[in-house]
Order: sequence, then structure tokens, then C-alpha cells
Amino acid sequence: MRINKRTDPRGRTLWPIPFYFFCLLVMWGIIFGGQKKVFASEEKNPLLDGGRSAVLYDSQNGTALSPISYTNLKGKDYTFHLSALDTNTGETVNEVEVYLHKEKMLYEKPEFIVISIVFALLAVAALVWFYTQKKTEVLLKKQVDNKLFETQMIRAFSKAIDVKDKYTNGHSARVAKYSQMIATQLGCSWEQIEHIHNIALLHDIGKIFIPDHILNKPEPLTDEEFEIMKQHTTYGSDILKEIKIFPDMALGAEYHHERLDGNGYPNEIKGKEIPFSVRIVAVADSFDAMNSDRPYRERMKMEDIVSELEKAAGTQLDGTVVRALLELIRAGKIK
Repeated sequence: MRINKRTDPRGRTLWPIPFYFFCLLVMWGIIFGGQKKVFASEEKNPLLDGGRSAVLYDSQNGTALSPISYTNLKGKDYTFHLSALDTNTGETVNEVEVYLHKEKMLYEKPEFIVISIVFALLAVAALVWFYTQKKTEVLLKKQVDNKLFETQMIRAFSKAIDVKDKYTNGHSARVAKYSQMIATQLGCSWEQIEHIHNIALLHDIGKIFIPDHILNKPEPLTDEEFEIMKQHTTYGSDILKEIKIFPDMALGAEYHHERLDGNGYPNEIKGKEIPFSVRIVAVADSFDAMNSDRPYRERMKMEDIVSELEKAAGTQLDGTVVRALLELIRAGKIK
């Protein structure tokens, strides 16, 4: 700090009043505390902007002086060097060291910073969790609604098929029930069981396009009529191919009359070329056909049905699926 001096008419040096005041402070420090002892008061420090308190220490014995006010310093130790210079000689007239210790505020402490970061992260995590939960709830509700709509639509189409064919009313629902039981017996997952159930419900949807006089004919079909009847597999496939999220739906309608030995229709595919889900539906379909009254014959006896299933196993029908059905019949779960 540079202090300019003036002279009177006699040439004596005239120091500014603040300098005399500063010298008094230094003298008080020397008298009461030794050399370089610093004075402090409750008033603002001339070097610092007022606002909060800090502690001044005696540079000789380290004892605390009165607090001063500040606002613009961070919490730590400071050393200020104050000096007065003679502008004529450039020599230091007096010099004093001020040691200042400012306690850190709560927000300056590392613990506070760490805790603040942790709480901020927890707050962000809570917001993300809350948003995710709400979003998940909306998506789950939408999935449930979509699943319910799909189920209701499938059942509605299934009933429309059965209503058209008065002699096989309830056939699609029964095939779906048997297919579900067989799939459960084979240890399929819940998703697979539900999927197979839906395939079975719509496996005969193509019969909607078969003329009523053929579909409801009380006598056995002629060869020409049977060729027309066989087209219900292709019709059904064409309809269900539009359901892109369930491609097996179309395969179920198209392939449920295919045989394991390749002598089925409409494509004469064989073995594992036939999807496993469709092989289950084919067994359930064959069982219900034999276990139901038809216009040209009565319902078959259960022992005769079992005999026919055993003969068809490995040629017309999948042997593993047939054995699962026979286990259910022998256990009395299917009658």
C-alpha cells in the first residue's frame, strides 16, 4: 500500500490523517501484544468487504483477537502484508503482517459437498424411478388392454365359425381346451400354452368361406365337395396372415390337416416342417372330431378313439403329442 506524503512551508513532512490512525493501531499492538500484534474491532476491516465474521490471530503468540467482518473470502488461513512507503526515498516506513483465519461455512465443507452430491443423485434416481414406474404402469395397462382385446376378438371369430357350422358348434373352443391341456402336459411355458390356445381357437376360420350346403351337409361329402372343403385351410391362412404379430396363427389354419408322413393337405409337408404348436392342435382336432356327433355318424366310443389315436401316432399325428393326450384320457382329465 503506497501512501503519498505532503510538506508544510517549513519543509516538514505532513502525513495524511489515515496514516496517523494506522500508526496508532500499530503502536497499540506493540504496547499490548508485542511487535506485529494486529488490532481488530467489530467494525469492517478496511481491506475486506463487510458481512460475516472471521478471526484475527496475533502473529507472535497465536492468540485470537476480536472478530472482523467479511463476505468475499473462502474459509481458510490468510496472511496480509501492509506497509507504508516514503515516496521520496522509496524506503518502507512501517510494515505489519495480518493473519486471518476464516472458518469454513457449512456449504464449503467437503462433508457437505459429498452429502449434497449424494442427495442430488438420490433425488435424480427417485425422479427416474418415479417416471419409470409411471411409464411402466401405462405400458402394462396398455398391454393388458391389448391382450384383452386380442382375446375377445379371437373368441368372437371363433364363435362366428362355430355358428356357421351348426353340426360342429363349440368345436373350436373344445379343440382350444384340449390343446391347452396337452401343451400343459408336455411342460410348455405359460406363453406357449396361451399361444397354442389362440391358434386352436382360429384353426377353422377359413370355413367362413365354405358354402353352407357343403359345410352342413348331413351325408358324407363327394370328392368334389371334399376338394372345396379342403380349401378352408388356405382361406384361413390368407385371413390370418394379416396378423403379423402372430405368424403361427396363419400356420395353424393352413397346416392343421397336414400329416407327419407328408400325405396331408394343402402343402403335403411332413415331420418337423409342421410347427410343434400346430402338431398339438392337429391331435386335439382329430380327437374332438372322433369324440363328437357328426351329421353322417355318431360319436365314437372312447376305446375306439384311443385305438385310432395309437394307429395314427407316428404317421398321421405326432407320437409325443398323442402319448400326452392318452395320458390325460387315462387319468380321466379328458372324457
